Amino acid sequence: MPGAKGATKLSNICVYCGASPGNRPEYALAAQVLGREMVSGESVGQTILVNDMHERKAAMASAADGFIAMPGGFGTLEELMEVVTWQQLGFMQKPIGLLNIEGYYDGLLSFVDEAISAGFIRPSNRSILLHSSNPAELIDMLQVDLSSTRPAFALWNPSFRVVREEYPSRRPKASETDI
Repeated sequence: MPGAKGATKLSNICVYCGASPGNRPEYALAAQVLGREMVSGESVGQTILVNDMHERKAAMASAADGFIAMPGGFGTLEELMEVVTWQQLGFMQKPIGLLNIEGYYDGLLSFVDEAISAGFIRPSNRSILLHSSNPAELIDMLQVDLSSTRPAFALWNPSFRVVREEYPSRRPKASETDI
């Protein structure tokens, strides 16, 4: 529960952001403020060598206690939607937030609401995406009792088969196979 008394503080937040600073000074300022809010005299970041993009995303998801998406482009959106989907499917249970600077993510939030209205997203999944324009407020919203979180699924190790067996594939009905 966000802000719950006795909750453990997130120690590893994965931040997705654009490779360029964008064309509004508010984006760079928000990045600086978020960085200050996340750091309290501790070391920041870590370098991990990986073979490809899938391994990179897997390593980030596995190491993170939560996620924040800052304004960015296709790459930011793709990484964000991947962890949102994993959350929706139950592969992990970690808080995900949008740093909605200058309303940058208003269109995405409207899209989610429209997808719910159209029956493509369950209303209960609306709560997957937390959002705020204030970095400190967003971090507070992401705070959860980490004992109730579940790590990202084991796509990246041999036990993946065991995890996948928990989610059996849909088998076609006889009428669907008879053509």
